[in-house]
Amino acid sequence: MRVNKRDLTNDDREAILREILLNSSNTSLAILPNGIAQVLAEKYICHHSTIRRVFAQAKEQGVTTGNMKVSVANRKKGRNAIRPSLTDANKYSRMKFAFNFVRANMEFDDMMDYVHLDEKWFYITKTTRRAVARPRYDDATGTWWDGKIGTWPFVESVQAQRNSANRAAGTYKTKALTVTKDVYRAFLAEKVLPAIVSKWSCPKRLVHLQHDNARAHVSPDDAKLLAAFASNSTSDWTFANNPQLPNSPDMNILARTVDDLITNVHAAVDTYPFERLDRTFMTFQACLVETMKCFGDNAFKVPHLSKEKQARLGLLPENVRCPADTYDSVKRSLDSVDCTVMEKKFQEELDEARSMHELVQELERIALCDDETVDELMAGVGIDPISLDNDE
Repeated sequence: MRVNKRDLTNDDREAILREILLNSSNTSLAILPNGIAQVLAEKYICHHSTIRRVFAQAKEQGVTTGNMKVSVANRKKGRNAIRPSLTDANKYSRMKFAFNFVRANMEFDDMMDYVHLDEKWFYITKTTRRAVARPRYDDATGTWWDGKIGTWPFVESVQAQRNSANRAAGTYKTKALTVTKDVYRAFLAEKVLPAIVSKWSCPKRLVHLQHDNARAHVSPDDAKLLAAFASNSTSDWTFANNPQLPNSPDMNILARTVDDLITNVHAAVDTYPFERLDRTFMTFQACLVETMKCFGDNAFKVPHLSKEKQARLGLLPENVRCPADTYDSVKRSLDSVDCTVMEKKFQEELDEARSMHELVQELERIALCDDETVDELMAGVGIDPISLDNDE
């Protein structure tokens, strides 16, 4: 039967790619799963060759190969760059963010009161939270502090509900926690904050916590987190929750069995040289300079500063300096726009980015979880599961 020609929308293309990904037994696709082209063609009222063409274009863009974190949810028709596309509000906020770090002497703030928080995802579906600050010399002890606050896995130990080839019912196994706002808040209050208080090596006790805008991350005005901050105020500690800008991964210094994996992650963090971590902050400052030169855009290469060579010669500065002409240009640009309108638009885009981030994380969980929970998770994000005939 002839199918009437129909132009697919971008939303249709995204949905098709999601369903192909979710119905694949492998995270790296070379060919379409058996029978899915015809099923999707009937569902989206198009020819099966259209489904194959959408899939082929996606492979060219890298959606179906390599890192699953390159999300199909962000792949619009004609977009093939890994770098996020930025709106005017994005560029304004990035430019303002970088500008505010420059001091009167054109040197960047030393960022000694910032702690960068980030999760790292692994293909076996487990997540760890880690927190780092900038290393610094401790005058009281005469030693360097490495800036490593800690790393904590989002896992729990539970009993297996039924017998399987891997374990008997009742055997304890390590299982990933679903990271909700309550879980995230608890990790901050019970693990991150006490670790900062116990390890912080700086007389200044104002600490900025910077993380991305995942929906599970608590907002700056979260009442329970503010109460946790207040509980530390009696010992002269002040904490501030500063989410990083959307579409700006360059504004953060961080990217077997589960138990073996957790051990390896802890070991990697513990053995990472603090000198490299300190230089990472310098690279971050250099990226802020490039962001200002591009007036908030991300169309720049990470600058090469020859940090190791300068360190060997004893010429490595503590902080990067911003060129005066760049600073003046950005100041004029910021003064020329209506900040109220731009910040309102930015907030709208931020809310949309958080919603998209939540959807992407759910899709990743679905693609990597056990088969028995797929239908439940797909229903949770509003996707109707489809079944394939293995004999087709």
